[in-house]
Amino acid sequence: MFLKMPQVVLNGVDYLVHHEVVGVVNTQNFATHASPVLLMSTKSGHIDAASIANTLQHFAEIDDVYSAEFHDSLVIQVPPGVNTDVERLKSDITRFTDVEFGSLFSSRAESTALLLPSGPYFLQGRNIHQAWRLYSDHLDAFMQTTVPDDATKPLRFSSLQSMAPDGVYKSAAVPSRLYAMTSQEKPLAGMRITIKDNFALAGIKSTMTNRAYTELYGPKKESAVQVQKLLDLGAVIVGKTKMSAFASAEEPTDQWIDYHCPFNPRGDMYQSPSGSTNGGAAALAGYHWLDFSIGTDTTGSIRAPATCCGLYALRSTWGSGSMSGIVKQCHAYDTIGLLSRDLESLYRLAKSSLNLKDFASLPKRILYPTDFFPHSNTNQQAMVDDYVEVLEDFLGVKKTTFSFVERWAQCPPRSAEGRPLKDFLSKSGYYPFFYDGFHEYDQFRADYKHKFDKEPFIGPYMRFRWENGVKVTKEERDEGLAELKVFRDWVIESIMNVDSTTGSDAILIMPSGNGGPKYRDAPNSPPSSTPTFSENYLAPILQLPQLILPSKFQQLQDFFNAKFIPAVGQNPYHSRVSGRLEHRPIVGSLVGASGK
Repeated sequence: MFLKMPQVVLNGVDYLVHHEVVGVVNTQNFATHASPVLLMSTKSGHIDAASIANTLQHFAEIDDVYSAEFHDSLVIQVPPGVNTDVERLKSDITRFTDVEFGSLFSSRAESTALLLPSGPYFLQGRNIHQAWRLYSDHLDAFMQTTVPDDATKPLRFSSLQSMAPDGVYKSAAVPSRLYAMTSQEKPLAGMRITIKDNFALAGIKSTMTNRAYTELYGPKKESAVQVQKLLDLGAVIVGKTKMSAFASAEEPTDQWIDYHCPFNPRGDMYQSPSGSTNGGAAALAGYHWLDFSIGTDTTGSIRAPATCCGLYALRSTWGSGSMSGIVKQCHAYDTIGLLSRDLESLYRLAKSSLNLKDFASLPKRILYPTDFFPHSNTNQQAMVDDYVEVLEDFLGVKKTTFSFVERWAQCPPRSAEGRPLKDFLSKSGYYPFFYDGFHEYDQFRADYKHKFDKEPFIGPYMRFRWENGVKVTKEERDEGLAELKVFRDWVIESIMNVDSTTGSDAILIMPSGNGGPKYRDAPNSPPSSTPTFSENYLAPILQLPQLILPSKFQQLQDFFNAKFIPAVGQNPYHSRVSGRLEHRPIVGSLVGASGK
């Protein structure tokens, strides 16, 4: 559904007048256009005019929608049975402050519980409407920006039909932060969140970044379970972000066929944002007016974009969040992924949306696998070494250097029948990944063929997936899954396990990404399969959580005191795009035991 709402420009800033009427004023307003007003609600009918200047200063500090342009008029809202002297208040405001409101109106809510939050609104006739600020999507990160049909009960959404002032980019709309108040029931109240395009959102199409899929299916009737949970927790869904087609590992630009890849705001702005949750990562890294992005992770779809865009990320424990209403890639690997700009906020989002538990103490083992270290990039390895040293100091233990391959050789599971680890896993990850990557879209191909009498067009990466996936039998898929279970059970027994006191009895250090530049105009190598035993596959095949940390910990202890202070690790490079020294984010990565 598409919804056209009135727009207003105040001092060069674009606003959306949400169509829903959230209240009315008691007296006639003869202006026919939408005009900005500041609404102040009071249960008692009394507003301290002397403190109004401090209140407005507070509004300006916490809200990007509010501005002095909303001082055009003042609306005082009271509950039933309460009166306020508007004229006296106007006189007091003039006497105690330098704020001048052109007009004053009174409004009566239907009950105390239905008093509107104080903040910026628009008045059209007698009707009060919410004020939403419009921002330009200049990074081309969104597939669709959205607004809820009912701003106070966001169950169904419409695509926002609005362009930025330059007429080139689409606009995204966000409501005043003053409309929301966090509570135990709504810990994410007012948090502005983007969702990946493979999440269903009621009233909005899922495109899968593929023109054939977009052409075939209409708007979703209901939202994905995880999206509805975010809404129930008070979150504001700003829109659906682009992703690599079918949530694959497509890289810009020659693998993006139907749509254009979002721009990574880091460095020279022509570095790949990776895939597949690249729209969510680019948006969060580049737009200060967003709080979080939500996506999925199969074999790196949340971790790789976080690494390239310098964000904190969590690949959640497999099965910890609902995948219902999300178009999947590989059932055994797919899980919810979260993106944030700081660790404390990521913890807050994960705890509320994934129902995570707190633990009494911290793990006392740090595992450092020589199968994946040292890193080929010496600058990146040096930063990882510094990061591990700080982690050692904080936990009071030294890292344990070990090798998965060597440990397997020393104490292999009986069912491996003496086969070396890499040989045992040679096809274990390949079979389910390619089988599911093809058969998850059986219905799509059949529906498209039935409706258009032709095959859907797909890009080179997904063509490679499907051409290989069709050759994998269900028996081979099941064999691969059985081998992965053997490996998971062996890791639990021999490497790391769940602990009731610490959550995980160890922390596994892992690399993530390469610190060198990857330009979006550089030709990509032909698609190929990834070994099962690799840095991107390890957490998925073990179904474990993985944390991406784009910083060196100066004071790790500060996070646990809610004062986390990061210093972003960056690798310098001379950009052939900008002709100057630029920096690429460097991250640390931790894997823990299952969070379920």
